[in-house]
Amino acid sequence: MRNSLGFLAGGVVILAMGLGFGHCLNTCEYSGGSRVGVINKYSTRGFVLKTNEGTMAMEGQASESSTTGRTWEFSVDDDVIDGKVKQALDSMTKVKIDYSEKYWTWPWRADTDYIVTGVYSSTK
Repeated sequence: MRNSLGFLAGGVVILAMGLGFGHCLNTCEYSGGSRVGVINKYSTRGFVLKTNEGTMAMEGQASESSTTGRTWEFSVDDDVIDGKVKQALDSMTKVKIDYSEKYWTWPWRADTDYIVTGVYSSTK
């Protein structure tokens, strides 16, 4: 009985340490920056864990008839930013996206490590 309680307590401590480490990796910023381009894809993915994911055709790679070339994949976890990304996709206008790169993200938060923190209209 005593060994069972010790084993259970040890398991709880290890689980708590793992969750704490995962939380740290999920919230700590590895890098951050901005990118400019045209959003050419935005979708909600996942069977149970739904995430908002997008693709941007990078500056200099987009035209009216084609958005092929160098692309960048990103994730959105904020409702206000979600609306701005959808508006940019509908208008097919060039936007500047600010992002934060995380060390790691929980599966229910994002598919990529790049979390969008701002979307702004970009004019030449």
